[in-house]
Amino acid sequence: MTGVLDIVLGLVQLLAVGLVIAVIAGTLATRWKLLHPRRRTYADAVRQGRPGDPSEIDESRDFETVRIEAGTGDRPRSVVAWVIDGDAKVDEGGRVIVYAHGWASSKMSVLPRLGVYAEHAAKIVSVDLPGHGESLGPVTLGCGEPVVLADVVRWACARFEVGVERVVLAGSSMGGGSAIAAAAIAESQAGGAIGGVIGEGVYRLAWTPARNVLRLSGKPWRITGRLAIWSVGVTGGVGPRFRGFDRAAWAARVRGPLLVVHGTEDEISPLEDGESIVRAKGGGATIERVEGARHHELWSDEYAAHTAAAVGTWLGEQRGEMGAGR
Repeated sequence: MTGVLDIVLGLVQLLAVGLVIAVIAGTLATRWKLLHPRRRTYADAVRQGRPGDPSEIDESRDFETVRIEAGTGDRPRSVVAWVIDGDAKVDEGGRVIVYAHGWASSKMSVLPRLGVYAEHAAKIVSVDLPGHGESLGPVTLGCGEPVVLADVVRWACARFEVGVERVVLAGSSMGGGSAIAAAAIAESQAGGAIGGVIGEGVYRLAWTPARNVLRLSGKPWRITGRLAIWSVGVTGGVGPRFRGFDRAAWAARVRGPLLVVHGTEDEISPLEDGESIVRAKGGGATIERVEGARHHELWSDEYAAHTAAAVGTWLGEQRGEMGAGR
């Protein structure tokens, strides 16, 4: 009997060790995926038969590629961006739109938006966030990205000789939430209100999209996913609960106007998150619900007209208020 018990105990110990190894391996694999998204580059666009830069869209745009030194403290980083010509003129009051893409995307995601952006801006600065496209890392899942974007705003103000009131920050998903936080940072640095913020499919908390992406892809979340996201927060200096991340709290600090565009069927960023961010902002905040649209469908053929009309109308309204001396 003792021999049988020893065998059972040995088997249990072996299984326990195997479980621990599996959890550690799964956590590390998930963490790697979160921090090393596939880079979307010009080569991807060529393989998929899509436009790869602003000169290749139907209404081609002149642009230049620049490298901007951004990120302060012990994590300076260099990001690559396109500076794209809009229809307005800087010296005639035209605005500058700074656009930030979502996780695992790149500056190319501005291309479907260029028509409506260019109509209301003199320059569009589309950024490859750290660890994406042509920019060096690290990816921090929206923790360090707002500081980078605030530095891009400062660079744009100096480059085009405009104040923050002439700058509109725009972004999608991770980039949209980062744009909201960056607006508050830029305002505090400049002492004035930002010209506006546009957030598409935004979420409040860092783990929300990671959890939903893992669930939808059939990958484990409850143990390895949580451990992975917690570890990212710890190594990123914000703790396992991502201290100071909540985009609703950041929105409450933004002085300029805010537009949130959200699909009602968004499976990555819940509609409730967008609504709560707008409520937190209060005055000057608007939400446009795109009926039936999922997370990546706001600029798809089915919903692009709705989204473009909402964004264009809002930009026109802000432009009018700016011209009236807001």
